[in-house]
Amino acid sequence: NRIMKKKGKKKKKQICRETEACVERFDHFCPWVGNVVGLRNHKYFVAFTIGASVVALEVFVSSILVGTSAKLSEELKAHERAMALILASYTAVIMLAVGGLMCYHADLIAQNESTNERLKGVFAVRANPYDEGVLTNCYNFWCLPTRKSYVSSDNKHDDVPLPLLPHGQP
Repeated sequence: NRIMKKKGKKKKKQICRETEACVERFDHFCPWVGNVVGLRNHKYFVAFTIGASVVALEVFVSSILVGTSAKLSEELKAHERAMALILASYTAVIMLAVGGLMCYHADLIAQNESTNERLKGVFAVRANPYDEGVLTNCYNFWCLPTRKSYVSSDNKHDDVPLPLLPHGQP
């Protein structure tokens, strides 16, 4: 972890090995979204895991109800009920995986810690200087506005993605 000092506050940044990008408050590289998760998009990544968990839960519950409902048993064929229960099993696995990821990030947010710091054990031997308490950490994560990009010179097109260039091109 490289640390820069700006206006008396330490800001964490790191170079991502996968993308070779310098990322402020680097969390991890996510192969699901094919991007680095850091300061400016961590909130959206966590919202993605929450949404995926909710959808998986809804499909799981719906599949269980369809597969086991006595009222629907007369209307559905046996193979249709079996498919609903197979879908329920599949979504249970997805729900556990994505739900576990969501809970893991909720814990990280509560402690104001990144995945990278947790995996490297940065604060295992010393207190986390960035931890301001659960409520303040959660408020800061979810409620404070995300700062504008350093890359866009006028910041008018902040949400427009930059084109990806092959390695070695400027």
